[in-house]
Amino acid sequence: MERGTPIAVGLPVYGADGQAVGAVEAADDAGITVAGRRIPSGAVARVTARAVYLHEPAAARRPAGGALPSTPTAEAPGPAQRFPAPIGEGVPPGAPEPATPGGIPGQPGAARGAPTLYAFTWPVLPEQAEALRDLAAALQGPRREEFAALRRRMGVTREAWWYRPAQGELIVAFAVADPAAAFAAFTNADDAFARWLKRQLREITGRDPLEEPSRGPAQEPLLAWAAP
Repeated sequence: MERGTPIAVGLPVYGADGQAVGAVEAADDAGITVAGRRIPSGAVARVTARAVYLHEPAAARRPAGGALPSTPTAEAPGPAQRFPAPIGEGVPPGAPEPATPGGIPGQPGAARGAPTLYAFTWPVLPEQAEALRDLAAALQGPRREEFAALRRRMGVTREAWWYRPAQGELIVAFAVADPAAAFAAFTNADDAFARWLKRQLREITGRDPLEEPSRGPAQEPLLAWAAP
């Protein structure tokens, strides 16, 4: 562990695989406590102002039954072909629980006015992987309320991020009833937090966050399903 770097209670803790272990409940020179389990200082690889990173995979330090789900891709199964758990996920505080998703836009059964699921990818510059993890930690920690307020203005009811290190991709999925209005609200947001977030995304992805993600190769909607 990096000496001289304080570990604050509440900091998110990530394994060497980028998956979440939990949050710091207590910390001293001998180690940290996460989800009621003791993690010795020797298992801590690095500490930043926004997160704690371990030498081991997250599963090695989670309590029994505490594993977070992974979603297989369409490629051959295996550790290198699985999404890690989301690095940022949740319903903005104060937002209503999302209604049954409206499915894929333009497909039969998409309910008018109901939140619809959308997803897109952004590149992550090779040297910006840790900055991305730090950003996700900040949005779930000290800047959570500001992030939630922005998402409420956009009409987003649920959002999750996945980072695929091998592909250098950030996958963002979210539920919103009016994506055009959401994008306009993000574009027009000019408060200090919105400017900070746009600058962070620009530095991490090398792209202008005000460029609509849909301005890329055509995508063909294939399937939408929701529990009745």
